[in-house]
Amino acid sequence: MNEVSGLPSDVEAGWLARRIRIGNARDIAASIRDLVDAGQLPRGRKLPTVRMMAKATGVSVGTIASAWGMLRDDGIVRTQRRGGSIIADNRPQPQAPAVPSAWTDWVSVDLAQGVPDPALQPGLDAALVAGSRTPNLNSPYREYITPALREAVQADWPFVPEAWFTAGGGSEGIVLAAEAAAMAGDVVAIEQPTSPRLLAVIEKLGFKPVGVACDAEGPLPEALAAVLRQHRPRAFFYQPRAHVPLGLRVSDARLEALAEVLSGFGGDVSIVEDDNTGPLSESSVPSLGDRFPGQVLHVRTYCKTYGVDLRTCVVGGAERLVQRMAEKRSHGMVMNSRILQDALAHLISSSEVKLVIDHARQRYAWRRQTLMRALARHGLRAGNPDGLMLWLTVPDENAALLALATYGITVGAGRKCFIDPPATGHLRIAVSRLPDDEDAIGQLAELVATALRGKPRPEFD
Repeated sequence: MNEVSGLPSDVEAGWLARRIRIGNARDIAASIRDLVDAGQLPRGRKLPTVRMMAKATGVSVGTIASAWGMLRDDGIVRTQRRGGSIIADNRPQPQAPAVPSAWTDWVSVDLAQGVPDPALQPGLDAALVAGSRTPNLNSPYREYITPALREAVQADWPFVPEAWFTAGGGSEGIVLAAEAAAMAGDVVAIEQPTSPRLLAVIEKLGFKPVGVACDAEGPLPEALAAVLRQHRPRAFFYQPRAHVPLGLRVSDARLEALAEVLSGFGGDVSIVEDDNTGPLSESSVPSLGDRFPGQVLHVRTYCKTYGVDLRTCVVGGAERLVQRMAEKRSHGMVMNSRILQDALAHLISSSEVKLVIDHARQRYAWRRQTLMRALARHGLRAGNPDGLMLWLTVPDENAALLALATYGITVGAGRKCFIDPPATGHLRIAVSRLPDDEDAIGQLAELVATALRGKPRPEFD
């Protein structure tokens, strides 16, 4: 086989047969579609003949011909005039973020929300087909997590949970976890600064939040100890990795120190870990679950990685808390669709999709690091090591937001990350929808620096 970087120049039947699901024509076509979407079958490569592929897979010539026909109908494969089928190069591609050429163009780029880039998410066709084949389809019995999804997620779950649960996306997952951990009127401890989403959930549920200060390694143990002594909170909320807005991962040493503090206050404090970035994070996920199996709920969001339409968040942790989550979700009457659960299981387990996610993780990191470097050249420093945004300190937050808005730049307000806003202001700048263009990102950094210094707007060619 003639291979370049592990890929054949003309696709060999044996190579392809080892990488597809061998079944009916639809299975084979879906597998090849996955390989194309993942970049494993680059456009322009010639596919094996129908007879060669039938021999390599052990299925009939008619089955392979039908699969090739489905691929042609979908525009994935085209037939050349002199015979043979090749991967087509004229399929519609995900629309890349617009590359701003002047300051007004930044009006259309989301620099406030940190929402994922759809162009970096995998296709769902094969996953939904796999999900539709889930066992017990349409069974009247509730299945809060399917065997396939449990097997897929437990491989990199940070501890062995007592029970599992799924919810309809990350927002519902964290709301249910919060409702399981505390009740309206209860005092809860929460890292500060923290995710505006997490803080909004706590406030909406009627909890009384008390802040626990953070540094670059995570929540400060002495700050947590003081809150536990003075306020006796019902629950403690924190983000173990890709922290919004700081981008930190709680260090192993800090995790041990927090565990020591918590162990001195008995088992009354429920612990909610919000893994909101999930597999897109560049770091492994720490957890207190091993130390406190009966107190921890670990909530992992997959929507940013695979797409919001999967509507499946996974929670693992203390059985008593998971049971409360189930009861809070329409009195235990509702479960997540088995089709969506097994579609997510397919995406997590697929080696081809993993390549897509690796690429997405790299592109987000490049965008974050490129903007950090560009801002640093103008004397503006952000230290986010992970995540989909930057955290920038400014003397006057309101003035900074207004100055940027006059340049057509809308970023997130730092005060939304605090229970009691500090004297120093902050900005949250989302990097997830930045263009993959270093010059354009450099222009953005210059505009930000110029606006914050109150200077006239620069003009770009």
